[in-house]
Amino acid sequence: MTTDQRSSLVDRLHALERQADDHAFTHVGEILALCAIGRILLAFDDPDAVSVHGVLANILTRLQTLETQGVSIMAVLDTLTDQVAATTTAEQSAIVLLNGLAAALAAAGTDPVKLQALQDSLKTNTDALADAVVKNTPAA
Repeated sequence: MTTDQRSSLVDRLHALERQADDHAFTHVGEILALCAIGRILLAFDDPDAVSVHGVLANILTRLQTLETQGVSIMAVLDTLTDQVAATTTAEQSAIVLLNGLAAALAAAGTDPVKLQALQDSLKTNTDALADAVVKNTPAA
């Protein structure tokens, strides 16, 4: 292994250890174990050092790929979490609306004036909701 190869590998191991210390990976113990193995292998100056360097470089590349994938997955999960929260809020609003409608119908009873007022109120709310849906629906 050349001095440059050794230096490059040591630098990459240091970077990986720092990321593990910052808990950038979910399996910190495994990452640190791989770094320790890399350091042990570097300590021996045997004829197989070049192939060991290649294996370690491959492992480091794969770990960096996994980290990138993890970041992407977390972004998707954040988006899904936001969507679930928005849907839950909309569902809760619909429940409140239905409960309010049931209470309003019960309060109106059979009084034609109260029933007409309730009908007018429902029409106004329905129109406002329809307008909001159209306004906030992205074009296909």
